[in-house]
Amino acid sequence: MNEATIVRRTLFGAGRYLSLHIQPKSSNYSWISGQWVDFVVPNLTKNGIRSDKNDTTTPVVVGGYSICSPTGKGEFELLIQQTEHQPTKHLFSGKSNIGDSVLVGAASGSCVYRPELHRDIVLLAGGVGITPLISMFRTFSVAKAASTATATTSAVLYHGIKSPNDKLFQDEFPPEHAFISSQGQRINFIEIGTKHGPDKDYFVCGPTRFIDQGIRDLKSIGCHKIHFERWW
Repeated sequence: MNEATIVRRTLFGAGRYLSLHIQPKSSNYSWISGQWVDFVVPNLTKNGIRSDKNDTTTPVVVGGYSICSPTGKGEFELLIQQTEHQPTKHLFSGKSNIGDSVLVGAASGSCVYRPELHRDIVLLAGGVGITPLISMFRTFSVAKAASTATATTSAVLYHGIKSPNDKLFQDEFPPEHAFISSQGQRINFIEIGTKHGPDKDYFVCGPTRFIDQGIRDLKSIGCHKIHFERWW
């Protein structure tokens, strides 16, 4: 595990989401867009913070979260949804503060976006599954703004959510690409696949049912360049 520090924290989405900016101690810490990290609050167990910090028998609780920042090294952003999971409860309780020490594992995951390999990408996110995909979208945007040599010529992001309070990163992509199920809107994989065609690289992330439907619907219309990684 790598030592790191919380350098910024922001609550949004009616307090249901927490953005944490993490600064690893090592300047060589790096990741590729689409990857995730194990995240540890030292001495936090399933029953809360242990009083004896020298206790090595009680395991700390680990949470896995996708990196939202574009491919790079150094400081990165995590987005955390409020749940009953102990690390999450601790972070939302206000007991974690800027300057607190944490631990992060090496960036992991094989479902990654590489600008030199993927020509045109379509990103399909369900709920908090947007986190690795916004990293990909940001990587494309950074490369485009810097006129960096890249094979990717286009990137588009669609986000399916339950309510308006679940809108995330809404200032970074068109509002009409957010589909709110409580308002009768849902991502239609067949319509999107038909619109963009079979030659695009489709990245799908979200709950299992969302991923399964996306794969099934896209393949049914001849879109076979589908990338995904299941968490649930």
